[in-house]
Amino acid sequence: MKTLSIEGIKEYLPTEWSSKCKEYGALQRGRSIKTAEDLLTLNLLYMTEGESLQMTSAMMKLAGVSVNKNAVHERIKSSGKWLGWMAKEVLSENGFLIEKPEWLKEKELCLADGSELALKGSKGGDYLLHYMFSLFEFSCRQLELTTTEEGERLSIFEFKAGDIVIGDRNYGNMKAIEHVKEKGAEYILRLKAGCFNIYDSEGKDMEILEYGKELDEWESKTIDCYYPSAE
Repeated sequence: MKTLSIEGIKEYLPTEWSSKCKEYGALQRGRSIKTAEDLLTLNLLYMTEGESLQMTSAMMKLAGVSVNKNAVHERIKSSGKWLGWMAKEVLSENGFLIEKPEWLKEKELCLADGSELALKGSKGGDYLLHYMFSLFEFSCRQLELTTTEEGERLSIFEFKAGDIVIGDRNYGNMKAIEHVKEKGAEYILRLKAGCFNIYDSEGKDMEILEYGKELDEWESKTIDCYYPSAE
């Protein structure tokens, strides 16, 4: 195994990345993880090659740091705010963060998604991680873990007036839309082809895609239409 080094990674980190480790409570008194560099190494190993708490523990030992799997777990849990701060700073320094527009000052833009998690040895997904991220606040809005039988659905998330949720086509259905509207929130969803019918004022089927073909980049259009209830 090659000698573990994070010198190259450190070049891309914010100037205060090490001192912020203590400020955010990530680096605490302990016999093994004594420096911000050790803690960063542990987190990076777990997120890439570690695969499990036990494996991360073993790989840290090869790197010269003895830490058991329970300590790995505790250290990772305490690193959340610190890692979040670093991520935001890196994005900001590279021009990937923009200031919240004035017209969105009273709104909260939420990104919703789901990801399957599999237990070791499983042929398919066992659990589904439901995640909602507040874009301009740069924080986790809600996190839920269910079995894959639940499926991706917006009804698992809590919304309030002023929220605007953005989701992929797994959420583009009538039940999702009605759940968001009941909470007084708004939505931007990718529609799944044929998921439900949309009608014009005369009750005729409308082909939404036809209205989008004439639009230029960043152009929008309001369409008068209605759709039946999910009931």
